[in-house]
Amino acid sequence: MSGRAQETRGQIRDFASGLGDRVIGALGSEAADLTGNKEKQAKFKERHDVGKTRERGAEVGLQKKFEDGKQVTES
Repeated sequence: MSGRAQETRGQIRDFASGLGDRVIGALGSEAADLTGNKEKQAKFKERHDVGKTRERGAEVGLQKKFEDGKQVTES
């Protein structure tokens, strides 16, 4: 497997992991809010935010790869 393919695989993994953390963080934060547990709510919010950052970073990288590949095939 080429280095570019491995990098793309890693970005896809980061995207999926970030998405999962966002979902778990959002749901957990809401559940903690319902029970009044502010400490857990803050931890879940942090997980959501870290996941969002990871997801967005991977998304930007994948979009750039797509655009670069599209330009190569159009030339």
